[in-house]
Amino acid sequence: MEQLVQQHTELDAAATEQLSQLVSEWTLLADLSFSDLLLWVPKWHEGGYVCVAQIRPVTAPTEIDSDLVGSFQSERRLLAVDRAATQKEIIELADLIAIPIIKDGNCIAIVERHRGQRQEGELTSAYLAAAKKLFGMVRLGQFPPVSSTATTTSLPRVGDGVLLLDSAGIVQYASPNATSAFRRLGLATNLVGLELASNAVSLIKRVGVIDESITLIANGTIAGAAEIENKSATITLRSYPFVVNQKPDGALILVRDVTELRRRERALLTKEAALREAHHRVKNNLQTVAALLRMQARRSSEEAKRALIEAERRIEVIALVHETLTLAPSENVDFNQIADRLIALTSELAPAKLAITRDGEFGKYAAEVAVPLAAALSELLQNAIEHGDISKPIQVQVHRTNQLDFSVINSMKTRGAHAEGLGLSIVRSLVEGELTGQVDITTNNGSFQVRIMLDK
Repeated sequence: MEQLVQQHTELDAAATEQLSQLVSEWTLLADLSFSDLLLWVPKWHEGGYVCVAQIRPVTAPTEIDSDLVGSFQSERRLLAVDRAATQKEIIELADLIAIPIIKDGNCIAIVERHRGQRQEGELTSAYLAAAKKLFGMVRLGQFPPVSSTATTTSLPRVGDGVLLLDSAGIVQYASPNATSAFRRLGLATNLVGLELASNAVSLIKRVGVIDESITLIANGTIAGAAEIENKSATITLRSYPFVVNQKPDGALILVRDVTELRRRERALLTKEAALREAHHRVKNNLQTVAALLRMQARRSSEEAKRALIEAERRIEVIALVHETLTLAPSENVDFNQIADRLIALTSELAPAKLAITRDGEFGKYAAEVAVPLAAALSELLQNAIEHGDISKPIQVQVHRTNQLDFSVINSMKTRGAHAEGLGLSIVRSLVEGELTGQVDITTNNGSFQVRIMLDK
């Protein structure tokens, strides 16, 4: 929308932002008024208007099948819109209403409202009365209120539930869904005629100080969102105070029952906490096993000691992955952190000063990929130390497009030094078995390269 406004008008940034804020909230207007809405901006030098935004109601069938955004119409084709822009007043013609948006005495845009078919009844009358007040606020740039801007997807909409309050905060109308939400919270009486704020706060049943903003939002004093929760249910409230003739005139309160949503969120948090705890315990157990192997190695022959130290190193690598997963904010872990720690650990344990470089990004992976991938990388680094010329750098080159492709490259001590032993056998088993990838080993001009390709 902003691009169309900049392209076709000379409106400044403040006016453009005002229109953007309106469009971000005008789903409420369309649903309450059962109307299609078009936002027109004037092209003064061409004698017409450009449509920069359009919305259809959820509460009624659309009256406009085509998408008019970006289209130009002359003044003669938009009589109500043109009269509203000229007179700076709301113009009503049959089933069409034009609402000018006034800023600093000038009309910066016009909302064209196409009224759809609707059934008469208490709900329809209540919604239309609320819409009329809000469109009056649109004309004066008072809707949407600054503090009402949506920040989460769990905020309520018209279909979730509607309450209308008078200037004293007394409920004048409650939609069936709003009534059901409060019944689930434990309200045993009819909402209509009740003072909403005090009754809403009484349902919280929480020890300690209750946020004052809940009361201000529930009685329609300020715009904003609040949540009311007890053991039975959780609902969100969203308040839009009415302003008529520059004076407060009640409020519209949207209500949504988010009990199941919050329950699923808590279940997910519990699952994530349990998963982190599991990784933590696995890491501790592996480190205990590694410590036992270390103790055993002190009492063993040289050959047994080497085998135990190798086993300890492999266990420490897996423990490192689980430790990283314990600290990760999600189920996926940044493998760059693991790779860098493995590189640092390998350098520290090398028999002489050693340079290992990493070029490229691995990305993030789940535990079932990260554990065998870390073990494979560790084996390749260890293999490079044992059989390569450690006076020259070891390179870890990573390429990630549609697949992960990484290589460990080092210089050979002597030709044939890298005959495939236990380490490379483990790498093949991990990559081809657990990761369903490929291992490619090549030698070239005294260098030895192991390349791993994974569809991850």
